[in-house]
Formats: sequence, structure tokens, C-alpha cells
Amino acid sequence: MMPTVRRPLFDGMRELRGIWFDPELIGESQARSRILHHWRPGSRLYQVLKGYFLEFPEKKYLHCAGLDGLAIAEINGILSSAPLHEDELAAISGNSFCLVAGAQILTARLTQSDRIDPSAWLDLSAISLRKPLKFPTAGGTSGIDEPAPGKDIRDILGDAIPQASDKQKAFLDETAALIEGGKLPDDAAQKKSWSQRAGPVALGALGLMASWLSNLIDFRRPAKEHAWGNSGAPEKLSPLAQKLANFAAKIANMTRMSKLLGERQARFLREMMEMFERGDLNEALRHAVPLDSLQKKNTRQAFGTPRRRDNLNISNSSGLGSSIHVASDVQEHLRQLYRRTFERLDREGKIDEAVFVLAELLKSGTEAVNYLESKDRIKQAAELADTLELSPEIRVRLWWLAGDFLRAAKLARLFNSFAEAVHLLEKKHAAEGRELRKHWAHAVATRGDLADAAEILWPLEEEREQALSWLSQAERAGGILGVRALTRKLSLQVSDLKQSEASIRHILNMAGEPGAQLRARLAQELLTLKQRSPASTRLAAEVLRHVLTERSAGLNQLQKQDITRLIEFADAAVMRTDLPALNLPHDVYLAPFNARSTPLEMLFEERGLMRIHDACRLPDAHYLLALGESGVSIVNQVGKQLAHYPVPAHHLVLSDNGQRALVLAKRDNTMRISRIDLASRSVADWLTLPVSFWSRRYDGIHWNVVMHNRLLAIDTSVDKLQVVWQIADLPGQIFAYSESAQAQTLLIGAHDGIEQWRYLLPSRRLNQRDSWALPDSDVWRILPVENADEPARLYLKSNETSNAVLLAKSSMVASFEVNTGAAAQAPEVHLEEGMIFVASSNDGMTIWEIRQLAQGKTLLKLALPSADHPGVHVQRDYIMLFDRAGRLVEINRSNGLVRAMTVS
Repeated sequence: MMPTVRRPLFDGMRELRGIWFDPELIGESQARSRILHHWRPGSRLYQVLKGYFLEFPEKKYLHCAGLDGLAIAEINGILSSAPLHEDELAAISGNSFCLVAGAQILTARLTQSDRIDPSAWLDLSAISLRKPLKFPTAGGTSGIDEPAPGKDIRDILGDAIPQASDKQKAFLDETAALIEGGKLPDDAAQKKSWSQRAGPVALGALGLMASWLSNLIDFRRPAKEHAWGNSGAPEKLSPLAQKLANFAAKIANMTRMSKLLGERQARFLREMMEMFERGDLNEALRHAVPLDSLQKKNTRQAFGTPRRRDNLNISNSSGLGSSIHVASDVQEHLRQLYRRTFERLDREGKIDEAVFVLAELLKSGTEAVNYLESKDRIKQAAELADTLELSPEIRVRLWWLAGDFLRAAKLARLFNSFAEAVHLLEKKHAAEGRELRKHWAHAVATRGDLADAAEILWPLEEEREQALSWLSQAERAGGILGVRALTRKLSLQVSDLKQSEASIRHILNMAGEPGAQLRARLAQELLTLKQRSPASTRLAAEVLRHVLTERSAGLNQLQKQDITRLIEFADAAVMRTDLPALNLPHDVYLAPFNARSTPLEMLFEERGLMRIHDACRLPDAHYLLALGESGVSIVNQVGKQLAHYPVPAHHLVLSDNGQRALVLAKRDNTMRISRIDLASRSVADWLTLPVSFWSRRYDGIHWNVVMHNRLLAIDTSVDKLQVVWQIADLPGQIFAYSESAQAQTLLIGAHDGIEQWRYLLPSRRLNQRDSWALPDSDVWRILPVENADEPARLYLKSNETSNAVLLAKSSMVASFEVNTGAAAQAPEVHLEEGMIFVASSNDGMTIWEIRQLAQGKTLLKLALPSADHPGVHVQRDYIMLFDRAGRLVEINRSNGLVRAMTVS
């Protein structure tokens, strides 16, 4: 039993280690306020003996009677609130924390789990941190970091492939001139010799001979009969029979090729195959035709003779091009010929030539890369995988094994292929897989997905401190990110949530509709957990009390089965017994916005003071607003400002997770771009770029823009302009651009028409390249349509009384017109997400009209009196309409609900 303490408090001036605060005596809010008042860099805070102990970074001499808490000093290695005597200390173990209460000693030990981060108590939502733009140094470079150009096969294999002779080059030049334009010149066609004209006749005769030989010569003995039929393999031919059979097959193939291709192409293929058969591989490889050019069925017929190569460059088979249509048996003959050549080169140890046959002729890119890897040529395998544009996870794995970690990480970030690459590496290279997993986690954290980053890093035990740090940072950010961080802690079996107490109380005590929605989201996240723990069960019980009441009041849309599952998850036996049958109010079915049977008509007369140039909806149902030179603001659903960022803003680009944003301000022919971290409330100027088109969304790292007539993907996480992917050397000027989550679409004005190019995302592979003749002069605008094979053509139609925008019928676009009244100015028109948005002004009244492109059905008519520069921003589930009269209208595309507000 502890002895009775004779002196329960310190007095006078003392060297103190810290102060203990009693929240039961002075209240939680007052205790936190006093702790923050005494806090200095290096301090540590513990929750111990039902109070808070603030440990100073170093000892201080203070007057004990003047403190607003209990003085704690160190006595023989024991932290105590009283000057204990030797007999009193004897009953206490070393390194203990002691409080004296009621003349009795209470003891505890300070552990890491008792530590508390008081930064979670601070509300910094209205404070933004700004890093100023650095002035460029005199004579400095532009700072553009572009991706290295891809290597061809000669760069990869070095001097293994000999250079073509001058005679060979002259032959190529003559042949190129002869077939230029896709057909023989008239004089060349008229000057054919008799032998050339007789060629097809001779081949026809040989074809008859081949047919006769194939029927006459059969030296194979019958196969053995089996109970299931005659399925045995034929016996081997005699040498003479084999030669005759090969001769017959060769003549038959040449005859078919002559009929299908024409004499010149057939002769070329015949000579090329003869080179292989006589072993002249050096020349044969230079004449060989890639097999995939003989296999494509939907491309146009090649008109010219296949030409001899200057070098053995490997071409990428993913592009669009012409092909030579050859019968399947001829294709199979070529395939076998190339395969035998590869096997021969492999036996002879000619690895480079063997790789060429696999990659270029057989078009077996993955096999060629695996072949190089089996020969321990890892770097060459990685370079070849890049040239052939194999799947990103293969390329990432190879570059990582080759030791080029930067290249591997860039590819994984660009194509979002970390998960697959880590899985491939961890199969056989565990150490390398662990390192790539670290890069994966840090890339995800850079994107703003801190909870996901922690979950990725958690399997590495030595990195769990970093994972917990990310989760704590996400909790401090609050909102949806904080909710996800809490549930990630539970899914990772972090059973002690003491440090998250402040965040949990904030969620449970948040008032109004935002609080109800956040608690409903927490309930849904809890239901995704695969295992229960005491911490998750207790949290579910606390959340259940709130969401059940709020569901009855219609403040959330949780279903009955969700409530039932939450009761079971919370193990609320008493509540389950006492709770009456759940008779929740039925949800009123709300049709999606696009499914409206009748148009929604609105008049919004109220005006605000803020000039809204652009608007985005944030995950927490707040709004990010671009206010021109007045900066960027975050407002809630009633227009109250929650945060402000002092950077000029005319356009917004929001990341997919809503944690990052790019802010664009027009400056002459360029855009000044700033970066905002919405989680940490920080902002920094970035770059000034001459972008002409840009995507209105990005993944938090890579942003797609059109600049200098090039389509670029740039890395927004670095301080300079770093291009990680680009398409250049286009056949004309880019005059329109659109992007969805699935594809990027370019419209290009060529010299003889327009072209539409489409690249799939995230693979960034060319999916479409089509061209059309120049449109007639009456066309007003040509705009790309998502997922459509051709662009939309818009006309301005007018008469004495009214005007209209007319859409011509095309792929996925119906023919209809939108009446714009007697507007003197051209209307504002946007095509996005299968809808057309038209804003027209007449006599001080601006009308927004939204229609479906596929049927022309009207969805909305919104009247805005005295509107100024109306704008629209379409996000995944929401449509934001705004103007510079401070009006903001949000349309929920999933249920058709509309929210209107003003910002002052």
C-alpha cells in the first residue's frame, strides 16, 4: 500500500519537466487551450491518469503557484507532482509518472501509445499557406524536361545489325520513286516486257502442275487405326517425297499470291522466301515482310511492292496502316519459315538477329522480351518493351530489374500500373518488389490519397510509422479524407484509436446536413471492413445512435439493410432487443437528370457580389470557386466562405480525388498556373505556360494539355515543366480537344480536310485516326463528341425574328436545333458528357438550355436575368452553372436534384 504523502504540491521556484492539466476540473476546451498556450517546438503531450501531461522540450525554472496547471518535476528518475520523501519514493518503481490526489499517490507509465498530437485540435481551414513564385535567374534555360526519344532496334542491339550498302540504298530510292502515290506510273506500266506480261500465265501453268503433284504424290503410309478413329500422325515422308511435296506447296503458294497480290508483289515474296531457304539470312532479313501486315483483315490493300529495309528497325504494330492480303496457307508458310529461322539463329547464338525475327517478323513482342531476359539482357529487354509498347507493368518490372528506378517509377505513375508491376516483381524478386511498393505508396500520397498510401505501405513493417503518419495527416484534413483514414486504421488492425479521439468527436458532433452526410459515409465505410475489432465495434455503436435518428429525419439515405448490418456490426444486443421494427420512411424515387421526361424550367433572379469565373464541387459538398483576380475561395452550401487562396484564378482543374487543384489565370497568350493542396490548405505559384487546350480533370499528378501544337502529359508534382508523354509532328493544327475518363480526342485541320485522333486512357494508345473532307462554308463550329466516331457539325441558323443553333446528324448526335431567340451575339456552346449546353442572351435575359445529343431531348431551361459571362463545368456526377453575378447552380446528375445559391 502506498504511504500517505506529507507535502502534496510543489511550491516556490522549481526546475520543472512539465505541467499536468485536469479536464474534469477545468473542462476539455479550457484544458486544450492552456496546453496550446504552453506548447513549444519539441514538446510532447500524453494522456495519462484521466488528464493531459505536457512535457517541455527542456527543463524550465517556473513559479509553481503561478501555473494554470499542476507542476511536474523529476525526482530520482520519477516524474512527480509533489516533493516526495525517500520512504514515499521507495514504494514507486523507476520511470513512473506520479500524481498526488487525496494524500495518496497514483502512478502510471508513459508509453508511446499515450502520446497525443494536439494539431488535430486546431481549426486551420480558413488559413492558406502560399509559397511565392521564384524569379527566374538571368540567362536561365526554359526548364522544360521532355521524355527521351524512343530507341529503334539499332540503338538497342548496337553494331550487331550491319549497315545497308550504297547499292541497296539506291535500290530502295528507285523503288520508292516508282511506287510513290500508291500505284505504278503510267509509263512504267506500259513498258512491261513480254516476260513480265507472260509471268501470270507461267504461274498459272505451274499452279496446275502443283495441283497435279499434290494429288499424285502421296508416299505416306496409312496411319494406324484407333478405337476413336483415324487420328494417328502420318509417317515421315521419304527425302524425295518431301522435296517434291515442298516444291508442289511452293508452286501453289506462288500461284495463289500471284492471283491475290499481282505479279510484282508475288515475285518479291518469292525472292524473299528463297533467300531464307538458301540461308542468305543477311539479305533475307532485310527483305522480310512482318507477319502482322499479312494478317490484318480490316486495313486497306497495299499497292506498292514491299521494299527492302535500310536497317532492321523494329516497328510498332499498334498503329494503323496498310497490309498485304495473303491467303491463310501462305501466311502459315511464312510463319513457319520465320519460326525456323529464329530457331536456327538461336542455335547459332545470334541473339540479336533472333530477337529481330521474333519482334519484327513474327510480331511476338512479349516472347522477344522474355527471350532477351532469359539471356540476362535485362536492359535491352526493357528498351525493346518500350519500343514495342508492351503492357506498362512488364515495362516497369524490367526497368526496375535493370536498375533504372526513375524510369520505372515514371512509367508506373503515368500508366497507373504500380499494382500489377509490384505483383509481378514480388513473385520472384521480393526485395525489388518491396522497394517498388515504397515508390507506389509515395506516388499515391503525392496524389493526395493518404489513406490508400498507408494501406499500400502497411505490409512493410519497417514502414508502418510512415503509414501511421499519413493516416494522422489525413485525419487532420477532416471530411471524407478523414473518415477514410479512420476506417483504414481499423482495416489495418490498428486497435488503439486514442490518438483519433479528437477526430471522432468532431465527426460525431458536427451539426447540420454536412455532419449527417459525413456520419452516413462513416457508417458505409465501416460496413466495408472484413474483420471486427473492439475499436471498430465501439465506433460503430457510437455512429449507429446518430445515423438511425438522422435516417428517420430524412437527413441520410442509408437503406434498411445497411442499418441492420450496422446494428450487427456494433454488436448492439441491448439496442437490438429494445429497438422496435425499423419502419424507415420510403425514399422517393428520383430519376437521373438525363432521364427526365419533361424539361426542368427555372428562374434565378437573386444576385451575389462575387464574380464566379469557374466552379467545382468538392467531395465534402463544398465548392471551390475561381473569382478572377480576387483569388480562390471554398464556400459551403449556403455560400459561407471557409477558406481563401490569394492567387488569380479564371479556370479550375480539380484532381479526381478532390484533394488537389490547379488554378489557371489568363495572362496575354499564356496561363499563369498555381497549385493548391486542399488537404493541407497550402497554395504555391507554379509555372506560366502557353497552353491552348487542357483537361479539366487530372489524377493529382499528371495533367494533359495541348501546347505548341503538341499533346502533352506533364508532371504537376515537380517544380519545373516536366513532360512525361507527348504526341508531336501532327499533320496540321489542333483546333479542338476534349477528354473523358476513357479517352482523349483531337480535331486537326490538315491541308486537305480534318482528322480526328483518339487516344485511349490510361493506356494512351491510338484508337482512332479518321479524316473527312473540308466542311462546307456554312458550318459554324466543329466539336468533338465523346465516344463518337465523327465530330459534331454546328450551324447558326437565323431569320428576321429568331436565331438557332442547328446540329447536323452524325454518329451519336441527332439532328435538332436549339432556339436562341433574337440574340445579337453568338451563343456560348459546350458539348460534354453526351449533352449540349447553349447559353444565349436576349434583352438582358440569359437562357441556359441543356439537351441530350443522342435524341435532342431538352433537360433544363434556366433563366438568369442580367447574367454576365455564363459558364458551365461538368464533373463526374454534377453539373455546375455559374456567372459573374455571383450565382451558382448545382445539378446532381444521379437524382436530378438542383441546388441554387449566391456568393457574396
